[in-house]
Amino acid sequence: MQAFRYPMLWEAVRTKWHASPGRARSSLPEQLVDHTDHILRNQFREELGLSADPRVDPESNTTTASVSEASVEVDGEERPAMQIDTDPLVYSIGFPIDEQVTCTAVIPRDALALVDLAFTRFSARPQTPARTDSSDG
Repeated sequence: MQAFRYPMLWEAVRTKWHASPGRARSSLPEQLVDHTDHILRNQFREELGLSADPRVDPESNTTTASVSEASVEVDGEERPAMQIDTDPLVYSIGFPIDEQVTCTAVIPRDALALVDLAFTRFSARPQTPARTDSSDG
């Protein structure tokens, strides 16, 4: 449990895929709340006054009522997104990749000045530059 208290980059961004988009807990606001709650409970236990034993954690204070509209840069273009900008410890933002996949990011407020909140989607195949042949034969 002690290792979970230290910030990890792999926890900052999360993508979720759901076979059924209408499934419970699969909406973007719900995914954003879940990710925010995970980061708060694992990285800010002391600040929140939580005990060292996660089995006795109280209910989360983060709800979908905290989620508001936003925009985020994805592949160099502004896209609609949702955010949680009410928590004093973290800032959260998320966007739909498609109807079955969401992406969320939760960043400690202390690190916001050091992070560029822009996203790039990776394709399945590595992109290679077009080959040019300047010889005549």
